[in-house]
Amino acid sequence: MIPHARLCLMLLISVTASAGEPKSVDLLWPGGAPGAVGTEPQDKPSLAVWLPDHEKANGCGVVVCPGGGYGGLALDHEGRQVAEWLNKAGIAAFVLSYRVAPRYRHPAPIQ
Repeated sequence: MIPHARLCLMLLISVTASAGEPKSVDLLWPGGAPGAVGTEPQDKPSLAVWLPDHEKANGCGVVVCPGGGYGGLALDHEGRQVAEWLNKAGIAAFVLSYRVAPRYRHPAPIQ
């Protein structure tokens, strides 16, 4: 394989592997959320950090709270897709994952 083609292939693989993934996912309460009824992922509110490419970053950031009517979280189309769109504009996105019914009732989703 010629050197340029090999380089292009390696870049394509690395970009594809990193696309669609947050830089980090941080628990809002590392020691356990107030009123948690378990230790499953849905019991642990978190914030996923999506950072734009360094060349595009403009210093702005948005907290994204996906909808779902407190009965579920629309983490794909109202979380990941919004974060990727913001990143393309150079904006950092922080996608909130919160607790929802029926496992959690008011006030847990807003804590």
